[in-house]
Amino acid sequence: MRYRTLTRALSTILALVAVFAVVTSASAGRAWCRADPVVIVDGDVVDIQVASSLEMFRSATGPIEMVVYVERGTRANVILEDFGFGYGYDTRVEHVRKLDRGVRARIEVRAPATDSSLPVTVHATRVGSNLSWLFSGQLDLLLLDSAKGNANEWIVLDIR
Repeated sequence: MRYRTLTRALSTILALVAVFAVVTSASAGRAWCRADPVVIVDGDVVDIQVASSLEMFRSATGPIEMVVYVERGTRANVILEDFGFGYGYDTRVEHVRKLDRGVRARIEVRAPATDSSLPVTVHATRVGSNLSWLFSGQLDLLLLDSAKGNANEWIVLDIR
């Protein structure tokens, strides 16, 4: 039973991510691509979207590096990753003694590429709280925050 619920949850998340990626890229005047790992932080499902221009697929030199920092005692797991910009991800969760006041998690992302001028944007969207949306049929989508930078630099995003 637990396996079936987890499978249903992951299928739903994948479907939502696919729909969101198609809608956002279709509505943009410029061609953008998104890579979306999904993380659970103390029961909240958070979709982290790393976006850049399509040129990133030609310029990428390795996996997207992602570090999710949470305070000790906080449960956090990466539950889903896609192919990134062709190289996947190098993702890890690190527990730290203390984060800034009101910060539940700090996400640091670096997209390595031959062209350091390529823009990179990181968005965090809470898909649902404590997976209750799976059973209620109502999604609780909430854009938590976003940060911008360029390829080869660390982009920091705090989740509150």
